[in-house]
Amino acid sequence: MTQSCAPQSCYRSIFDGAEKSSIPGLDGIRAFSVGLVMVAHAGFGHIIPGGLGVTIFFVLSGFLITNLLISEWENSGALSIRNFYVRRYLRLTPELYLYLLFVVAAGLFLSNINWMDVIAPAFYFANYAKIFKWTSETSLFPVGHFWSLAIEEHFYIVMPAAYYLTRKSPFRFVFLALLYIILVPFYRVYAFENFAIERISYANSVYTYVATESRIDSLLIGCVMAIVCRYRFAKVSTFVSKTWPIILFASLALMLVALAIRSHEFRSTYRYSLQNISIILFMFFLFFSQFGAFIIGLLDVPVLKLLGRLSYGMYIWHLAPCNYLRSMGDYVGVGNGYGTLVANVIIVFIVTIPIAWLSERYALAPFQALRRKFGSVGH
Repeated sequence: MTQSCAPQSCYRSIFDGAEKSSIPGLDGIRAFSVGLVMVAHAGFGHIIPGGLGVTIFFVLSGFLITNLLISEWENSGALSIRNFYVRRYLRLTPELYLYLLFVVAAGLFLSNINWMDVIAPAFYFANYAKIFKWTSETSLFPVGHFWSLAIEEHFYIVMPAAYYLTRKSPFRFVFLALLYIILVPFYRVYAFENFAIERISYANSVYTYVATESRIDSLLIGCVMAIVCRYRFAKVSTFVSKTWPIILFASLALMLVALAIRSHEFRSTYRYSLQNISIILFMFFLFFSQFGAFIIGLLDVPVLKLLGRLSYGMYIWHLAPCNYLRSMGDYVGVGNGYGTLVANVIIVFIVTIPIAWLSERYALAPFQALRRKFGSVGH
């Protein structure tokens, strides 16, 4: 097990993220998040909150990208938006495009290709394609889960310019972001009540679940945390080190409330806001308390670091075996007993992990040198 670090050194190492390829605890959190998604999609969605895994990814992305932008600005006195876009493109598209090649091949082989299944993910509007049902949900290589990648890409397009404009007074960005974070749950309520959009099977509004404007608050709250901690480090560190039991309790209580309330409207509107706050509070606890530093040590065990490194590829590839197992179960009449679902989960992990490793090795790794040329450190 990795030796735990002191709280300040853990968070300071995140400050140095622009010059590091590994941030303490990050890969373990990624492994946990993608695990939630995979177990839910493999058949336990009625018990395991797979959507929570995606929300955690959103908050982490906002937090990490903002820290990297701040580090680049402080270390070099400049911020290359062009290089940022190139780095993100080279990080996200090789494995995605490899998957889309399989989408095309399977569609041509079966003679029922829906070209929107390729175009929407490739150009990052899969979330809106999902809303209007332009993409397939049951194809051999499904693309419905790419809605979250579209939201992250939309964030990546806007965030560098937003930070650049406020770089000399970053709390202006914090003010605007907080204003949006406060207002967006009310917008979700309005959208839920007034937009004539189909509901998906597990009773959430498609629009409020996958539209960029209704979910980007999860990324923005991560941005706010990064800026507040970066420029008020001493105050944050002192406060959290004294109050971390209260912060941890509040985080867990809010998450329990968010998961326990099953109201259709709540789950489509306020749930995301409660989860955002819960995740941020837990991150404060994790990075600024002694017990949190111990948990970071647990998150840094080798197997979690490996799964965290492969998490993007696992997210991309996992839904294909999930759908295949579901269709085979329906075909042979196996049913959905817990034994079958547990077997499905095991099979999905056994199949997905090596595919993600191959995807990283042969699709992503060849672009590593080019990514470094544009300033990438592996995130």
